[in-house]
Amino acid sequence: MKITAIMDTLAILFILGFLLIFLYFKFKSAYPGPIKDFIKNEFPKIFKKTAIKTIKVIGVFLIFFIILNSLIFTPIVLTQLKSKRYPVARAYTSSAFRINQIYIYPLSKIFGYGNFLCWPLYPIKDYLYNTGISKLPPNEGEREIWWFNVRFTEFKLIVEPTLSDSYTYNDKTYKPLPAWQVKSFTKWNEELLSKIKSWPNIKISDPKLKKEKLMRFLDIASTYRRTSAILWTKLKITRSDYIKRKNVNLPGVSKELIEQYKDVINIFNRFKLYSKKNEKDSYEYFQKMKKYEEEKFLLNLGRTILRSKMQKEALTCEDPMVYFYAENWKKLKGYYDQNEKDLKFGENLSLQILLTAIIVLPECKNSQAVMECKEFERKQSEEYKY
Repeated sequence: MKITAIMDTLAILFILGFLLIFLYFKFKSAYPGPIKDFIKNEFPKIFKKTAIKTIKVIGVFLIFFIILNSLIFTPIVLTQLKSKRYPVARAYTSSAFRINQIYIYPLSKIFGYGNFLCWPLYPIKDYLYNTGISKLPPNEGEREIWWFNVRFTEFKLIVEPTLSDSYTYNDKTYKPLPAWQVKSFTKWNEELLSKIKSWPNIKISDPKLKKEKLMRFLDIASTYRRTSAILWTKLKITRSDYIKRKNVNLPGVSKELIEQYKDVINIFNRFKLYSKKNEKDSYEYFQKMKKYEEEKFLLNLGRTILRSKMQKEALTCEDPMVYFYAENWKKLKGYYDQNEKDLKFGENLSLQILLTAIIVLPECKNSQAVMECKEFERKQSEEYKY
């Protein structure tokens, strides 16, 4: 690595030296007088011409940019101003949402999360979003819906993929997270957990948005489950650990994170029961749209908790989480067997991998919960064999 770095440096210096020599002889032949005279008399003229051309190009670009954005955002604002509920607030938040869609998402996918091209866009987007939120009543649930549309969607489309892409342990390509990304990812995860705790209590007036309340909660909670586990692992394992151990056993999550996961499970279960009794439209919409996402979410949470306890030698086969895991495994297995032919290739593969994870409990292979899973699997294979 050191030799490669030295060679790269020498190559750059050689190229720069060649350019300087080339420029010297070019200017010397063009201006017979001393180079000092050229720098004093001619260089300011060249610089002035270049600066004027640059200013003209930037001016034309800005005029085009302003006209283009006027054509894009004027209809958005006018449409929202016709809304019966909170027209001004929606005009601001919709504009923030469109900035994400039109500029920040595409630029981030091409140049990466936190790229310099997005720097001037974030203050504008944040101003529009925060202004729109401030114009909504303090207890209006639509605040959280716009948080979902603007903040959470940004996290899911840009931030989470960036964190997931860094989740590799190849001894040649592994790099620690930059300090600014650690701070950013940690802040995002804290924000997600905060919304998970407050989401069930929001009161939404809009019927369409109210119907999607429980389904959106599952999306937020599933995303938090994925990113919090990746972030914890990424911060705990170093490249030197990987090189020393190669097939490294990823560290189990902390006791604090396990307790947070248990809280998330309890919040979800209470929220689902509340929706069934008091928000039937939301509950029915959830049952219709969720497919296997609920079981997958709960099974993954259970598996993460169990693996962590196993690595810390704190797992007993009578642990309630073993039964929790087994019950959700059976539900997901039942869904998979019934719908295997209709699943897309990626869905089919991910569920197959998840459903083989019953071996995550080798120490409890003879426990009642695991034996019930195996018996359930045997009956399912007989019922759905072709």
